[in-house]
Amino acid sequence: MRILKGLAILALVVLMPLLSHAECIEGNCEDGFGKFEMPDGHKYQGTWKEGKPNGYGIAHLPNGNKYIGEFAEGAWNGCGVEVYPDGRIYIGQFSLSKYNGEGTITTPNGDVFTGQFVDGVPSGKGKMVFKEGGSFIGSFENGKVGNYGTMTTPDGQIYVGEFAEESFEGNGTMAWPDGRRYSGEWKMGKFQGKGTMVLPDKNVITGFWDNGVLTGVGCEIHRDGSEVCGKVEKGNIVKEAK
Repeated sequence: MRILKGLAILALVVLMPLLSHAECIEGNCEDGFGKFEMPDGHKYQGTWKEGKPNGYGIAHLPNGNKYIGEFAEGAWNGCGVEVYPDGRIYIGQFSLSKYNGEGTITTPNGDVFTGQFVDGVPSGKGKMVFKEGGSFIGSFENGKVGNYGTMTTPDGQIYVGEFAEESFEGNGTMAWPDGRRYSGEWKMGKFQGKGTMVLPDKNVITGFWDNGVLTGVGCEIHRDGSEVCGKVEKGNIVKEAK
């Protein structure tokens, strides 16, 4: 079960060629304010230093992207905004024309990621908020969910724990709006291994789970402290253990 299918579109590497050989069409493109246009549609308007964009300016790329922000040595460096033709917007820090540092990107479908970027992709701490509801707060690695975080679903489920390949995997706790709560081991988004389930009536079931279903031998502990342990069939304790 992949948790953040839409996150892959955030794995962007923004490339901006050095502009030292551009033809100046207006102003001072050596040391001052100037404009240039290239045959491929590349445009820049802003401040220059030693023949390269340096300081603040606006760049239009042939693919329709637009960058507004700081430049150094011909590259996007510092704080800036990049707007894409499909509606995607990135606001944050740049280094060598890539997202590096803190930033926020809004995807075409309205999902919003805020956090740390390394070489154009989310890496480090961050938060993803989904347009349809729900969010993920935690670690990111190379544009994907990292190994730990908190996932909230649109219907109010909350998972806190370990992840692998963008699925619940390892140790974690899931809470449901009806009061149920499972704590234990997970694999590929399902209960797998030793775990404990607290039911809405506050009774507690402990045992081993396989592919999301209680199996083997389990125990149900009631609110009054009494308990029943037995064999499990089809997810239910059906025979008291001797």
